[in-house]
Amino acid sequence: MITLLATLRFTLVSAVQNFWRNLAVSLAATCTMGAILLFIGGILLGTHMLNQMLTAEQAKASNIKIYLEDGVSLGSIANLQSELRADPRVSAVHFENKDDAAKEASSQVENFSESLKVLGSNPLPASLNLDLHRLADLPAIDTMARRNAIVQRGNLATDYNPAIIDKLQTLITWAWRFAVGFLIVFGTLSVVIIMISIRTAVLVRRREVEIMKLVGATDWFVRGPFILEGVIGGVIAAAISGTVIAAAYKPAVDHLRSTLFFFPLSYDGSYLAVVALLLFAAGIGLGAFGSYLGVRRFLTV
Repeated sequence: MITLLATLRFTLVSAVQNFWRNLAVSLAATCTMGAILLFIGGILLGTHMLNQMLTAEQAKASNIKIYLEDGVSLGSIANLQSELRADPRVSAVHFENKDDAAKEASSQVENFSESLKVLGSNPLPASLNLDLHRLADLPAIDTMARRNAIVQRGNLATDYNPAIIDKLQTLITWAWRFAVGFLIVFGTLSVVIIMISIRTAVLVRRREVEIMKLVGATDWFVRGPFILEGVIGGVIAAAISGTVIAAAYKPAVDHLRSTLFFFPLSYDGSYLAVVALLLFAAGIGLGAFGSYLGVRRFLTV
């Protein structure tokens, strides 16, 4: 136990000394990795806000109107409504009569009420408005609805538009691919930067490393201080980037919410905490891995 504590103390002291002796290189690597972690954190939060907007759009897009033939009996409508409520893909069903449809159209289309007065009748059909659990179930529900006898024929059967749904799903897929791609690229860049900085520190102390090896020090005894030095740089970089992101997140949400008022953006403190933990884990992991790669080639005497 005493030997282990002595080894840990030597590793920690040596790591801090290495960091301080090579302060210019260490700070350059730390600031660079901090900038990269800041960019990664920004991507994570940006993707999360985009996902909030897309989720809201999905909720809207997951609704479908099934237009009913004029003159069908209330019993037939009730039977179809019960059948749809029993479907596990459907979360809610609401009947909208012709008068309700006219009121909704009047609230969305200017001068619609005047147009109805000119026509002398209401041409809008009654409908069953469905909320679905999943966007992907829309095509199957649309196909099923069109087969029912009380549903209007042809293109007037539902308001389902597959082109809009496909574009929305494609946007969601590419948003996540974009985020993952950037995380991979900048994560690799972080490792390379840390590896170069640690390799520079090892070159400065190469004679000391050779002496330690000649007197019988193990590879991990020599390697430990350098890896811990990389971890220290990673922790500092994560702390800086995490602080900047935490300070900027709420103002950014408030600004976007006032600008994009039609999208329900909200401040998500729990997700911010997850991002902060991920940044610290990434800083520690990248610092340790980059240091390991930087020091391993110099351990053969």
